[in-house]
Amino acid sequence: MWSKFKKRRSINSLFTLSFDIIVRNIGSYCTDDTLKYLPPRIKDELIKSLTKSYAFWAQSDFKHILRLLIHPKLEMIDLTSADVDDDVLQILSTCKGLQRIYLTNDGTHHISKQELLNFLKSQNQLQRLQLRNCDIVDDSVLECISENCQKIDSLDVKGCREITDEGLNFLCSLKCLQGVTLSKTKITNDGLINFIKGPNGRRLKELVLDNCLHINIIGLREVPRYCPDLEIFVFYNCSCSEDMAMLYLEQSNLKNLKQLTWTVSW
Repeated sequence: MWSKFKKRRSINSLFTLSFDIIVRNIGSYCTDDTLKYLPPRIKDELIKSLTKSYAFWAQSDFKHILRLLIHPKLEMIDLTSADVDDDVLQILSTCKGLQRIYLTNDGTHHISKQELLNFLKSQNQLQRLQLRNCDIVDDSVLECISENCQKIDSLDVKGCREITDEGLNFLCSLKCLQGVTLSKTKITNDGLINFIKGPNGRRLKELVLDNCLHINIIGLREVPRYCPDLEIFVFYNCSCSEDMAMLYLEQSNLKNLKQLTWTVSW
C-alpha cells in the first residue's frame, strides 16, 4: 500500500532559496554595500557562481560588485569568462591568500604587462595558475613567477607565443612544480631537455607540449629518461614521425603513465 504513495519532491533549503535570489538580483544588493558584510564563506560561493556567468561580466557595475565580495582569505577565482583588465587585477591584489587563479584570454582581456607583474609579485601563496593565450606573457613574466610564486605546483601558459627557452629556464627554480602546459610556445628541444634534466623532471607528473613546432623526437625521447613519474604526456602536432608511437610503448620506466596523446606524420 505504501508503494502507491508518490515520492515527495525535495524542497530547497532557505539558504539555497535566498542565495539564488541574491545571485539573480545581485545589482540591487550593491547600492548600500550590503554584500561587503557577508561572511567569507558566502562571499566565496557568490564569487564562484557569478564569475561563471558572462551576464555578470556584462554588467556595468561588475567591478564594484567584485570589490564588495573580494576578501583577504579568498583562495580561488575563475576568470575564464571575464573581461579582465588592470582594474580587475588591482582589485584581486588585496587577496594575499589566493591559491588558484584561472585566466584564459579569449580576445577580450586588456591587461598591461606591468600590472600583471605587480599582481604576481603579491601572490606568494599561489599554487595553480592558468594564464592562457596572453600575448603579454613572455619570459619576463615567467621570471617573475619563479621569483615570487615558489609554491606553484601547476602552471598552464598555453598559447603564450612569446615564451622561449629562456623563460622555461626560469621555471627550473620552482621546487613544487608537478604539472606544466607549454602548448603553442616557442620552446625548443634544447630548452625542454635543460628543463627536465634538473630536479623538475623527477617531480613532473604532467607535461603538455602540443603544437610546439620546435619540439621533435630529439627532445621528446629524453622525457621518459628524466621524468620517470610522468602520468600525463601530451605532444600532438609536434614535429615527430610515426616511430614515436613505438618509442613510448617500449618505455618501461613510465610505469605511472595514465594518458599519452600524440599525432604522427609521414
